[in-house]
Amino acid sequence: PQFEAAGALLPMPAAVRLCHTMLATGQSSAPAIVVLLRAALREPLVHVADDSHELRLLKMIEMLIRLDFLHTQEQLPRDVSEYLSVVRSLRFYDQELRRNTALSYQLAFFLQKHGFPSKRHMLGPYPLK
Repeated sequence: PQFEAAGALLPMPAAVRLCHTMLATGQSSAPAIVVLLRAALREPLVHVADDSHELRLLKMIEMLIRLDFLHTQEQLPRDVSEYLSVVRSLRFYDQELRRNTALSYQLAFFLQKHGFPSKRHMLGPYPLK
């Protein structure tokens, strides 16, 4: 009950960073994750840019819960599960994907020369060149 009341005080960026840190380090409990995600879902996702750090962290949180924390996923309430499914379907754009380094340019040329596809894609929060 005490940490549920504290969730209302957290702004969305702080709640997302804390939730990501807890999941990434394995120091999480399902009720704490629910409180933090409910604090994050108070701010509509239309105000989050498609290249923002918060959206990248939300996508990482969604992937971590879906792949590594199935016991937490089973305990999520419906509104939080729906929020994570919306996060999963959102497009994330990484600015670094557009920039060519010497290695990525050479690798793309090599792959094209040998008939392999070399397109840029986003896989969740991760850019693939």
